[in-house]
Amino acid sequence: MDRRSFMTFSAISLAGLAGQWAVIEPERLTLAMRGKRVDAELVNWLEDTSKGLTALPTEQRQHTIRLMDAHLATVTHLIQDGVYGERTGRRLHLLAASLATTCGWHRFDQGQHWAAGKLWEAALQSAHAAGDRDHGAGVLSDFAYQANWLGEPKVSVDQLAHALSGIEHPAARSLLFLRRARAFAALGDSPACYRDLSEADSSLAVEATDPAPGWCGWMSPADLAVD
Repeated sequence: MDRRSFMTFSAISLAGLAGQWAVIEPERLTLAMRGKRVDAELVNWLEDTSKGLTALPTEQRQHTIRLMDAHLATVTHLIQDGVYGERTGRRLHLLAASLATTCGWHRFDQGQHWAAGKLWEAALQSAHAAGDRDHGAGVLSDFAYQANWLGEPKVSVDQLAHALSGIEHPAARSLLFLRRARAFAALGDSPACYRDLSEADSSLAVEATDPAPGWCGWMSPADLAVD
């Protein structure tokens, strides 16, 4: 991977998107970028835009990835240089974690594993800063999936053990057990693989009181059955 192109590309994307934002929210964005207060209305717009980008069809990804990169860069800039209260700061860090996770998967799909790892590292830091252990566990499981993909299933198993120790939502636990079952299968450990498949099935059957975290909200019995 050409790291210089990666950095330049992000800067160009950010300039284009910031220009659009200057038209939509000229005064508010300008104040925020100069280290002034970041208000709730701007964060609402940032969150809504992020949801719109991630909801676009997968086949549009070659276009949206540039916008996602720019969006993440701007949120990161606001975190570093903006002025905000604790609640707004937590929202910004959660948004940064979500965006970095998605951008990391874009790089993974392109075979750019170094870039994916750097983005997931940033996502983990942002999730930690926001106090979101669920998202942090999800990022650890992304690293584990990548390790298994790259032929390091033992690393994957170790990562998922840490992730499972810090997460409670049934859908999330089901996905993590499923990913660890993949790693055990790659290791040729059939008993452990079937044990985790059983755990994944049992976890998914639990009725949760809260919605599943966004990073595993798609998890369903069909996904489990396919694996």
